[in-house]
Amino acid sequence: MNKVFEHAGDLVNIKVAHNLMRLIAEGFGEDDEGADSQLRSSAVCAAFTWYLVIDCKLSVFSDA
Repeated sequence: MNKVFEHAGDLVNIKVAHNLMRLIAEGFGEDDEGADSQLRSSAVCAAFTWYLVIDCKLSVFSDA
């Protein structure tokens, strides 16, 4: 998902993006707290990794 938002975020329907954020925030709506926790952990790790890559790219360009 990060690649989609990175390369074509302006083409993603805003409702889709909000539904994804809601799913991460609220979980699957079932009684499987383990799956919700795993989803949140995965989303945080993916976002953190993405921001590190973007920050690194920006740092490289700003030093030039």
